[in-house]
Amino acid sequence: MDDTVKLDVGGYSFTTTRATLTRYPDSLLGVMFTSSQDIRAHPNDDNEVYVIDGDGPIFRHVLNFLRRGKLALPENFMEWDLLISEADFYQLKELTDAARALMAGKDSLEFLEITVRGNHFIYTGTRNTLEQIPLLLQFLGRHDSLKDGFPLRRSDILNKVSENGRYGVSLGKEGCDCPNISQTRMEVFRQMSKLGFHLKAAPSASSDPNNSIQELTWTFTRKSHGRC
Repeated sequence: MDDTVKLDVGGYSFTTTRATLTRYPDSLLGVMFTSSQDIRAHPNDDNEVYVIDGDGPIFRHVLNFLRRGKLALPENFMEWDLLISEADFYQLKELTDAARALMAGKDSLEFLEITVRGNHFIYTGTRNTLEQIPLLLQFLGRHDSLKDGFPLRRSDILNKVSENGRYGVSLGKEGCDCPNISQTRMEVFRQMSKLGFHLKAAPSASSDPNNSIQELTWTFTRKSHGRC
């Protein structure tokens, strides 16, 4: 039963054992390579290579699952839909379930952007994250006000972020240098770093051809772990 089996899957060669292929007897491979079945697979050439019309690179993960009984994928694996499709093709419900569970448990990325456009400072991100960056929240409140001249309350800013996913303030008159903005920005970035954010895209400078307004954008990411 443990005799060696050679496979050609989508042009890729694999060597395994019949016991591995029949680990799950009710699967397509289990039925094909069970000796008691009349529809037992037969080699397609004189070298006793069994040809299967499947995805070769993905079959590597299918075969590893059959060998170990668990799904182990590279950190940067992205072809979830293809893996699940192949698992369905081989009628490996156990692999389909394992792939879906692993995919659901993978960390997604949270994105955050800080943009300085002319004399405007814009935060784009989630309310929960803004609450964790007190210096940024304080900065936004200090540079904004209601019609009556009173600063916006912390809750007002957070509610607007919840509604719009972003919040912007004017730093002063057009063309104002705002000498403390660079220092404040760096302190904000330090707080973000402590929260696990990493710079994803370096500042990109662009200008509006009509009025030559410079725009600088910093994009940060972190693994969300279900935070958002």
